[in-house]
Amino acid sequence: MNNELARVFSELAAAYKKQSALNDEMAKLFARAAELCGNIPAQIHGNEQTVESLQDIIFDASNGDVTAILKLKKLAKENNQAKSSLENLYYDGKKKNAVGTLVLRDGLKYIENGEFNGFRNITKVVLPESLVGIGNNAFQSCISLEDVYFPQTLTSIGSYAFQECKNLKQINLPDSLKSIGERAFENCTNLKEVVLPKGLTEISNGAFQNCSGLPKIEIPDSVTSIGNSAFDGCTNLKEVKLPKGLTSISPWIFGSCSSLPKIKIPDSVTLIGNSAFDGCTNLKEVVLPDSVTLIGWNAFEGCTNLTSVTCSEKTQNLIGGILNYDTITWNIIN
Repeated sequence: MNNELARVFSELAAAYKKQSALNDEMAKLFARAAELCGNIPAQIHGNEQTVESLQDIIFDASNGDVTAILKLKKLAKENNQAKSSLENLYYDGKKKNAVGTLVLRDGLKYIENGEFNGFRNITKVVLPESLVGIGNNAFQSCISLEDVYFPQTLTSIGSYAFQECKNLKQINLPDSLKSIGERAFENCTNLKEVVLPKGLTEISNGAFQNCSGLPKIEIPDSVTSIGNSAFDGCTNLKEVKLPKGLTSISPWIFGSCSSLPKIKIPDSVTLIGNSAFDGCTNLKEVVLPDSVTLIGWNAFEGCTNLTSVTCSEKTQNLIGGILNYDTITWNIIN
């Protein structure tokens, strides 16, 4: 890569830091970069690139294509030229046309509310190790997003942050995370795996509501609060582990989880909220602790296949009128 092209890349990066949208100066720089591609050899440090393909990369980058921008950065870095932060070009005025992988710059601590809302063509997001918080609606409706790298510095995910990311397949959340905001992953219908960290304390209302592809959830013992409808509508959910320190089962927490066959309530729980398991039509077995003192209206409404309840005699007296299905076998423990 010749020195002039390296200089053009550097000037582009500098121009973008001053101006968020494409202007005449940047357009000229992109045009000059494309022209200079004619002087680049067909093979650069083992990377075979034809003049035409390099010109295509330049053109795509000028239209906000994140993948093309990152290719420019990679080529420049391999030739020890133009090492400026070209990934910052995703702040182009045409950023919603970004395609492919979105790599956010090192040093970024917080993603503002709605920053990447509606980026329909990004498939992967790599968050920097400096990141502490993700704002509300930050990646909402990124409908092509399949994979997100969460850094070990992250402490909070805002409300609706990844709502409607229907192609998101798995999330592995870092040990640093403390809270998941309201409806953060709601309607992520292709989500197949969720790994919750040991340091997590709060899962807010509707955080995973309607994640209909999710088969299993293990909630760490560090969690003390799980909001209303947190897993409501997770119709493929077959296995649930609740935290030992949980004191209440919120309303609609597992409503309409129609594949769930069994639930064991932790010994710390005193309250089961209204409609907590309403519509769990495949629920066959429930284990209730002696600590439960109150069960809300319709807590087990529509659990028509319930056949086994394990509890103390005191708990049976408490809920016998609620669980009045003729099919139930009561397993009384002392």
